[in-house]
Amino acid sequence: MQTPAENYKSLFFRHLKPFLDMLEFQHTTMDAREWGATVYRIASGVENHPEQYLGKDLPSHEVTTQFIREIFEDFIQLHQLVADEALFV
Repeated sequence: MQTPAENYKSLFFRHLKPFLDMLEFQHTTMDAREWGATVYRIASGVENHPEQYLGKDLPSHEVTTQFIREIFEDFIQLHQLVADEALFV
């Protein structure tokens, strides 16, 4: 059973999935620096205006920001690992 915090993180992930899917596609078509800047710009936009992306029923600003950062950090780490593995192929 998920805790309320885990429920929010899952909900936020579902709301952000279309953006993450777009970023995943762009990862293969953009220069790494440009891709990183795009990820940062989207993550910053979500952090600065979470109601626009995640709805109005949000936990505290600190908790919301923490989950947004975790989602984007996990996403970046996953794609960094994929990029690193490609170097060894």
